[in-house]
Amino acid sequence: MARELGYRAGQWFIALVAGASEQITVAYDYDVDFDLLRDAMLEASIWDQVHHLLVPKNIDNITGGAEGARAAEASWLESSLYRGLERHHALADALALRAAWRAACCG
Repeated sequence: MARELGYRAGQWFIALVAGASEQITVAYDYDVDFDLLRDAMLEASIWDQVHHLLVPKNIDNITGGAEGARAAEASWLESSLYRGLERHHALADALALRAAWRAACCG
């Protein structure tokens, strides 16, 4: 399962960068999250094709405050009610991190 996830994620990153000159910032709020993604891509033997495309960035110092926490909680509630996704589901957590980022950075 990790191998397939790593392969699909790697292919997605490659497709995102195709034709663009910029790297992709991969934002996370817990270092192990990026480690797991990298490990899955290593297992899928795609990491060597992808690593130079990515800029990993831990944004917990930005999103971990009160505004970010409130936005993340609201996002998790919305994901649960309208998408059937609980906290710690990858998509629910990604949406919550985006909501926290927007609340903390973009007001």
